[in-house]
Amino acid sequence: MKRTSQENWAIELKSPREITALRDAGRIVAQVFARLAEAVRPGITLRELDRLATDYLKSQGAQPLYKGYRGNPSTHPPFPGVICTSVNHEICHGLPDKRVLRQGDIVAVDIGLKYKGYCGDACVTYAIGQVAPEAQQLMKVTQECLYLGIDAAQAGRRLSDIGAAEGYQPWAGDDVWPGRDGDRNRRVQRRCPHRHAADFTACDECGQRPGHVHAGCRVGRKHRV
Repeated sequence: MKRTSQENWAIELKSPREITALRDAGRIVAQVFARLAEAVRPGITLRELDRLATDYLKSQGAQPLYKGYRGNPSTHPPFPGVICTSVNHEICHGLPDKRVLRQGDIVAVDIGLKYKGYCGDACVTYAIGQVAPEAQQLMKVTQECLYLGIDAAQAGRRLSDIGAAEGYQPWAGDDVWPGRDGDRNRRVQRRCPHRHAADFTACDECGQRPGHVHAGCRVGRKHRV
């Protein structure tokens, strides 16, 4: 872990080799999403999507992160799937069970994997056939928020700039769930590294630097009608 000479900087600065390894893990995640995009359709079950992801991870030599996870307390039943699937009004981390996707549904799929010691983790929402205009708008705006946050991840800018960009909400009638801080490439600090500030906006030292690795997501939900 590299630290500045002036400060006891608590966030790890990744080396070029580490950033390449993170990209390799993230690339496999993206490849799984591409295959799921070809498979999602009315009539397919969530379990079938999980099986597709399972087979592809195995073919790439990647290990799933979610399957078998028990959470806290450890007496919870182990998570049964390789992916998480959340349909319509569900916020996140739903079970990939025998439910059948139908015309007009939207389904959010989370994928987490480990590849050569580094983890990739992301979520994509798919429209099943023709969806309602409000669902399409939700997907459009949350994607815009994602790219605004990515654009704000620049050396010399503050961490709070990312959150401010993702706070963009040019529509009404849908909720953004404030209790989630995002999916991520792992080994990433998710809090202010300085004990004097719990809020990034209150900390002048929380500037972004070359070698930082950030993660963020915008979680919306489609209201049940």
